[in-house]
Amino acid sequence: MALPPLDYTAPLARPSGGGLYAAATLIDRPDPSRLSGGVAIWPTNCDPAFGAWPADPCADTAGLTKSCDRSAPTDPFEPVVVWGYDECDPTETDDAVIERAEHNLVLGEQITVEAALAARLLADTAPTAVHDVVAAVSALEAALTRRALTGVIHASPEVAAYAAHFGLIVRSGSALRTPLGHTWSFGGGYAEADGVESTTLFATGTVTVWRDAPSSRTTLDARHNRRAAVAERTIVAGYECAVGAVNVGGAEPGPLGTYPSPETFPGATTFPEGA
Repeated sequence: MALPPLDYTAPLARPSGGGLYAAATLIDRPDPSRLSGGVAIWPTNCDPAFGAWPADPCADTAGLTKSCDRSAPTDPFEPVVVWGYDECDPTETDDAVIERAEHNLVLGEQITVEAALAARLLADTAPTAVHDVVAAVSALEAALTRRALTGVIHASPEVAAYAAHFGLIVRSGSALRTPLGHTWSFGGGYAEADGVESTTLFATGTVTVWRDAPSSRTTLDARHNRRAAVAERTIVAGYECAVGAVNVGGAEPGPLGTYPSPETFPGATTFPEGA
């Protein structure tokens, strides 16, 4: 007779690194929190007020002014309540099911927040088509630089290997940066938002994430013989300004030329489309 299988409970693992949280400023708020109303960001860097003036003191300056309107506050970034759940039979202790529920919250939190942020990005920007990954990063870096911003480029993890192949990822400590020093956010949740393709890249100014303290609760369902726990927290993710968005594939090569077809690389036959 064979021995019964050995029971083994896998240890709680850390969530995958990178993504939005590595590129954002995290602000953890103690209770009580006001995040349920969202956050309206007052930009200070989106529309810098500067210009040029004739050096000739006798030059005709009719119609010239030194003025600019301050940027208006953004529409509020809406909160999202992220939850984690666990259940087992009533012999499991409250502490045990709460630990599992809190761990599930940790694993899914960033992905859920990225999806919410991507939906807002799509509402704030209209992606334009570019030919390939190099053209995508070129366009977004140019858009950021024209506004004197050092910002964040948001992309699906599917983009990372292609970006690395073309030398578009520069590691700086634990941070991943573009050739001009903008921060990469390769988030697993971006393509989870309705209407956002895995080939869509966004550029924003600085990103901030506000988080409530997590709370947990348990319940015992005697009728179904289950003990359950839920852990949740309210989170708002926002950016100072949406600079632009591009979608890889479907455009003709630009004036700077083209790049190798994806068929050149084994196993990479669908992205970037049309390269």
